[in-house]
Amino acid sequence: MKNNETNDNQIKAQNKTIQYYEKRIVSILVDDETECLSFLPYYLDDLCVRLEDKIYYLMGCFCRNYSGDYWSYYKLAKIDCDKFEGFYMAPSEGKYKFACRLNGFSGELSADAAGVVVVTLYALNWLIEEIYDRRGYADKRLKRLYNFYYALRDFAAQHTECELIFRAID
Repeated sequence: MKNNETNDNQIKAQNKTIQYYEKRIVSILVDDETECLSFLPYYLDDLCVRLEDKIYYLMGCFCRNYSGDYWSYYKLAKIDCDKFEGFYMAPSEGKYKFACRLNGFSGELSADAAGVVVVTLYALNWLIEEIYDRRGYADKRLKRLYNFYYALRDFAAQHTECELIFRAID
């Protein structure tokens, strides 16, 4: 009986490890200037200007010490998979004092974490709501936007600042 329990525990541990790596998402910095220019249009087509505008607006609203910055672009991909799952943008460096009156969160985030929170999670959510309000589920872009949102949320759960990120978006 003891061997069966040991084997069952080993199998459970292996399954957890497999599930962990199946969900693991990594960020890849886009460092090619030409690719940076086509980055948002690649993911968002005609919605890229609206999202980018909202990103900068939200960054200014949530982070009072933000006064403009160079932004880095990141692709999100599952480990051992060539398919890119999503994206996000982040200011290039620094720490940002983040405050959200909507949920009462206040704290300091790295530029990367601020980008994950403000840029994609809040801005993508805003874009999803706007499209749904105008056209409902008839708009085929919604599924793609949902996939981007959930890929980023999965990435955020693995981020070194995941607790702060999830408190900021709660």
